[in-house]
Amino acid sequence: MTVVNKANGAIYRLYAWPTDLVARSFNILNTPLQRSSETVVNVDNSYQDCQFTFQYDLNNPADKRKKNYRRRSLQSKEVDICKNDGKVYLGYDF
Repeated sequence: MTVVNKANGAIYRLYAWPTDLVARSFNILNTPLQRSSETVVNVDNSYQDCQFTFQYDLNNPADKRKKNYRRRSLQSKEVDICKNDGKVYLGYDF
């Protein structure tokens, strides 16, 4: 599965799981995904589900040390991985 970052900044953490199941808590990105970049990730689809939830974090962990740091909430997107062309676009909806 290819993930494309269309957000305004880098994606620092990315989680993916079948929508019917409990949310996953481990990051599937090896390195931050920069703006307008794409990377290939593996998603665990043992149950052969089509509906997946992708949750991504745009917060840079290094920013926590800044004086006026405001944490942005995690963004989520549900995707039918059976109908798309193997790509997931994060950052805005199509």
